Amino acid sequence: MNSERRPVAKTRAPAGKGSMKKLLTRIVLIALIVFVLVIVGLMIAGYRYKKTSNGAGTTAKFVGVVDRGGEYFKGNIYYSGAFKATAKLSSDGTLTYNNGDVYTGELSSGFRNGKGKLTYACGDVYEGDFVNNELSGTGTFTYVGGDVYTGQMRDGKFDGSGTFTGADGSSYTGMFTAQQKNGMGKYTFADGSWYDGTYVNDAKSGTGTYHYANGDEYTGDFDGDVRSGRGTYTWSTGEVYVGQFENGEMTGYGVLTWPSGRTLEGLFENGQYVRTEDKDEDDTDNDDTDKDNRDEDDE
Repeated sequence: MNSERRPVAKTRAPAGKGSMKKLLTRIVLIALIVFVLVIVGLMIAGYRYKKTSNGAGTTAKFVGVVDRGGEYFKGNIYYSGAFKATAKLSSDGTLTYNNGDVYTGELSSGFRNGKGKLTYACGDVYEGDFVNNELSGTGTFTYVGGDVYTGQMRDGKFDGSGTFTGADGSSYTGMFTAQQKNGMGKYTFADGSWYDGTYVNDAKSGTGTYHYANGDEYTGDFDGDVRSGRGTYTWSTGEVYVGQFENGEMTGYGVLTWPSGRTLEGLFENGQYVRTEDKDEDDTDNDDTDKDNRDEDDE
């Protein structure tokens, strides 16, 4: 007897699954369209993301509005590399850094370039030239304590010819290298004394003239900020010493002359006369040279 076959029921997809996929697809497409429209709208409004480098190890990432010429107009700048900071650029051209410093002036792709003014959070102010974000060129740096420097700058330091005026009334006019006095310059102290001569790394070294507040004056060699070598010391009372110095004192062969014409010639040590002693050949040659120079001047 043949058994009757029972019909097999067909499996159907759960109701609503296909429509759910279609709904999700539509949502994704709509979100994508909205995203594209937002981007296009921002682009039309002038919003941009730009990344630039100053060629000196610093990168600037800008997110904000640019003007018709493509220059940054308003937004945020994120600096990384040699110079790390975050800054907000206002529509008036003011750049405010996250540490409180404020810059107003010329900008190029987010970097300080040209004339500008940088006011530090501590109150110090620099106004002058900038190159690739650095204080370079000519400008004036005013410290909150009253000291003022006007002159050449390089990479944020005094470098070249300039004048530094202290709040105490002292001043220096001359050459600088990397924030230190180097080369020819004249320093006038608050008490009225002054030095005019050569410097090496902030110290009097080489030849120069030091005029003391009491009227004394020394002209000659310096080493490590003290009288050392050959020189002439003239007291305000009229005495004159010509000879060798060491560590700021008369040491070596020299001649001490009084206004009356009396002389004391010989060996000195630590500012005191020791004994009479003949000159060595070097001193003799130096005196002969001095005599020749005086003869030439007379001619």
